[in-house]
Amino acid sequence: MIERYLARVGLDGGDHSLAELQRAHVQSISYENLDIHLGREIRLDVDSLVDKMIDRRRGGYCYEQNTLYAAALEALGFTVTRCLGRVRLSDAVSPRPATHMALLVDGLLVDVGFGAANPLGPVPLGGEATYGPYTWRTERTVSPEGEQVWMVRLFDMPLYTFTETPHHPIDYLTPNHFSSTHTLSIFTQMTIVQRWDDGDVQVGLVGLGLTERLPDGEVKTTSVDPGDLGDLLRGRFGLELDDDEVDRLARFNAQQQSAAPARS
Repeated sequence: MIERYLARVGLDGGDHSLAELQRAHVQSISYENLDIHLGREIRLDVDSLVDKMIDRRRGGYCYEQNTLYAAALEALGFTVTRCLGRVRLSDAVSPRPATHMALLVDGLLVDVGFGAANPLGPVPLGGEATYGPYTWRTERTVSPEGEQVWMVRLFDMPLYTFTETPHHPIDYLTPNHFSSTHTLSIFTQMTIVQRWDDGDVQVGLVGLGLTERLPDGEVKTTSVDPGDLGDLLRGRFGLELDDDEVDRLARFNAQQQSAAPARS
């Protein structure tokens, strides 16, 4: 598996640092939830993830990304602690469900499952790390749920909190089921595809809205025509999807777009 993983993220079979591995992963394997909208179960066993994300060159969301990455790191000799966190993006003050998987190695946060805001490399606990023009940091705080937690920030923007309590692969089955099937989950409500471009550009496609955040802080937004969705997913995000899959996703997003005024 490890040889195929390294080839998937564009690295050779030599020794690589955590920083090299993390940047290669987040710039090679897109964050995405498309299988939810294609009616497929989100499976977290490593064999299924290798088949999907390596052999079939798809992406995944946090549980998929970090489960695969943890398996790769362990195959390379690292000791990995699997953690559980709560997303704070857009709401840092209300109680939130524990639905985010994060990873620790030797006191470093090595998460690869937070989409376009994901750190481009390891971030020390109680410290900060700068990659290009972006700075992430972790700090101790008390969460709205009353827990002693680590808060992860991109600049001053709260991303998520987590505890260092070790978790096991089976612990993610329940939050994964909620995230991939429940009507209250954001992942069942819209398609989400995100990645880091090689030029340190944050790229996100939510429904048919494309957002690009450039290193200088400029933000570009574009509305995507459903007919252009396949070229964008295959080209910009590197996802191998057949025509039927693209058609189904385009129809779903076109329907969501047409229904939006009625919901408002």
